[in-house]
Amino acid sequence: MKMGKVAKIMLIFCVLISSAQLRADEPRWYPEEQVLSFVGGKVFDFGDILLSDGPVKCSFVLKNIAAFPITIHNIISSCGCTTPVWPRTPVAPGDSATISVTFTNDQGPFPFDKTLTVYVSSLQRPVLLHVRGVSHEKNKSLDDRFPEHLGALGLRTLEVNLGNVEQGKAKAERISVANLSGEPLHLELVDVDPGLTFSLSVDPIPPKSTATLVVSFDSRRMKAPLWGRQTFRARFNVAGKKYSNSLMIRAFLRDDFSSLTAEEVAAGPKATATMSYFEFGEVAAGTHVDARFQIKNTGRSDLLIRTVEFESGEGASGAAKVETRCPLTIRPGATATLRVSLETAGLKGEVLDVLTLVTNAPSKPLVNLFLTGYVKPATAKK
Repeated sequence: MKMGKVAKIMLIFCVLISSAQLRADEPRWYPEEQVLSFVGGKVFDFGDILLSDGPVKCSFVLKNIAAFPITIHNIISSCGCTTPVWPRTPVAPGDSATISVTFTNDQGPFPFDKTLTVYVSSLQRPVLLHVRGVSHEKNKSLDDRFPEHLGALGLRTLEVNLGNVEQGKAKAERISVANLSGEPLHLELVDVDPGLTFSLSVDPIPPKSTATLVVSFDSRRMKAPLWGRQTFRARFNVAGKKYSNSLMIRAFLRDDFSSLTAEEVAAGPKATATMSYFEFGEVAAGTHVDARFQIKNTGRSDLLIRTVEFESGEGASGAAKVETRCPLTIRPGATATLRVSLETAGLKGEVLDVLTLVTNAPSKPLVNLFLTGYVKPATAKK
């Protein structure tokens, strides 16, 4: 009898030891900045190329900055026209690996931006690389390739899109600029919004030449955090003359959850909409629509709806407005009402407004809601 009890105790002890060993052997996941860095950045811009150039090649250099070996498990291209090749052996701490990329350059005379999704061991999320440029059928002048002219300065566009930027982090984008004149060109950016910095690959820019302008935004340099879609601006001073046209830098600011453990994510808040759409039916132009969405916090800590954004696109009215004041705090298990108004004067036909809730929920920080209906012409008064 006693031996039976001892055996049971030993069995339980062995199970506990095995479970602890399994937990110890479970892989740990780290944010990108603790594991690797890309020497030269994560974007390669071919600039202007010709279709007659045929396939073009570039490379990205990955450096292991962790204290353990890492392995590139896989790289998935967004297009069959872009083929990556990478080493299959582990990269030791302090060592580097080169990812070679070939772009077939046979899709026609268009701008291109191809994405490579890189899966690396120990990373919480894959890394995105970009291969971009503009393919032309024949040679074009600098004036044609850079249609936005500010004096002797040429740009392809006056907008730079940084995409998602997490709070507490910085992000940069490289754009090409051109000196359209026959003299060296000095370029300066003035009236710069907080958080922005700029650097030019060569200053002054040689005559009839191009240079790379690095546009950087650092959320840590903001006086107070901003959320959702934001537009920042800077103006150009070209050869001593200040231009009123602004360079607009767009970014979507959101929380940074990269350092959270699985347990912290599970203990976080979660936004759940009772109904993700509000259908107001068919109304006459000029009718006021008052929509309500019920948002419940099904998580385990306070939910913050930091802001609500409206998507632009087909069917978007541009006339919807959030009446509920944000940020809005919802306790665990509680429900809050999000009120949205729509003035239909001047609208007609199908309406589809997409609302994006920007929240502090790590499992799903963005929640989409839909306001839809049909606006018919108002009946003429007799």
